[in-house]
Amino acid sequence: MNIVVDKLLKSDPAYIYAPVDGKMTALEDFADPLFAEGVLGPGIVIEPEEGMIYAPFMGEVTSVSESKNAIGLKCFSGVEVLIHIGVDTVRMKGEGFQVIAEKGKKIRTGDVLITFDPEAISEAGLVNSIVMVVPNAAKFDGIVMMSQLGENVKHGERLMKIPSLDK
Repeated sequence: MNIVVDKLLKSDPAYIYAPVDGKMTALEDFADPLFAEGVLGPGIVIEPEEGMIYAPFMGEVTSVSESKNAIGLKCFSGVEVLIHIGVDTVRMKGEGFQVIAEKGKKIRTGDVLITFDPEAISEAGLVNSIVMVVPNAAKFDGIVMMSQLGENVKHGERLMKIPSLDK
C-alpha cells in the first residue's frame, strides 16, 4: 500500500484533513460575504487543482445541497464541516456536479464525496474555489490551522486541529 493511501485509511478525530488538492487562501478574502465574515464558522478556502472533493475525516454525510455544490458532514467526534464548491454555483442547478456520497452515508477519510467540472464552472463565469468551514467550532473551543495560507495542500493532509479532542 502506498504512503498516501495508508495515511488516508487512518483518521484521528482531533484532525480535519484537506478535502481537495490546491492552494490554501484566507476565508476572509473569499467573494461570498456569508463565508468571508465567518457567519457559518471558521474555515479556509482552497483553490482546487482538480475536480474532486474527498472526505476530510471519518463520519457521516448529513446533507447534500439540491444543486450538488455543497455537502455537510459530521465526524464521529461531533465536529461538523460544510464544504461548498464555488461562488453562486447554485445557479448551475447541479450541472457539472456529481454527488458520490449521498445523505446518511458513512464515510472514511479520503472517500470521494463529489466530483465537479472546474471548466463548466469557469465557463458559467463563476469562481470554483472550495470553502470548508466548521459551523460548530465554538463547541470545541475553536480550531487551529495546521497549514499556512498560500501553501499547496494535498487531500488527506492534516489541515486543521481540534485542540479539545487531542488526547
